[in-house]
Amino acid sequence: MNELNELKNPDKIDGKNNNTKNNNNNNNKDSNTENSITEIIKADNETQDNLSDLCVLEDIKTLKSKYKVYKTSKYLTKKDINNIIEKDYDEIIMPQSIYKLLNEKNKSSMEKLRLCGIIVKTTDNVGRPKKITKYDKDKIKELLVDGKSVRKTAEIMDMKKTTVWENIKDCMNEIKIEKFRKMIYEYKELLIMQERYGSYVESLFLELDIYINNEDMENALEILNKIIIYVKSEDKKD
Repeated sequence: MNELNELKNPDKIDGKNNNTKNNNNNNNKDSNTENSITEIIKADNETQDNLSDLCVLEDIKTLKSKYKVYKTSKYLTKKDINNIIEKDYDEIIMPQSIYKLLNEKNKSSMEKLRLCGIIVKTTDNVGRPKKITKYDKDKIKELLVDGKSVRKTAEIMDMKKTTVWENIKDCMNEIKIEKFRKMIYEYKELLIMQERYGSYVESLFLELDIYINNEDMENALEILNKIIIYVKSEDKKD
């Protein structure tokens, strides 16, 4: 995403024609705007000319996968373990007593899990997660979209991390898409503020929004890159 370099400070692209006062005003506005894009756009506070840390590609890859956790309070047979491997689980959580029993009586299967890269964790709490209200669930989603981690969200909501995760894990793709959409909105506002939001760029953003609504993130990323390249090429002309 090197094409994002120097987007944050248009004064450097436009040359040295603007006076010092305008440069300082624009830099302050840019800094205030982009500080809100905490996880996807990381500004370089020293040079204020770098948006290359837009981690869209990483987020898109994450959207395509879902971390699968298998919880059990029962002893796992060899057949059970083979089914877990076939269903491509990433992690197994079980009571400490079951873990010890499996290591004693089914050691070969436990070794097979490790060889397949499946993480085995122990806990004393493998029961049903605590149910939360719709209001709390919506608030959790909002915090995650704003860039808060599950741990921080749990602290704010005064809940256990497991309670937060179990109640929103099925919504994570939706949350990540909304997070991506928020980043796009912030970027769009930045271009408008810098007077770089022309009719062609507007049409590309409309197309981008359609792809996001259809959860077609590959094409959405392609359009985003197209916007970035076009804006930078127009800056060079100036």
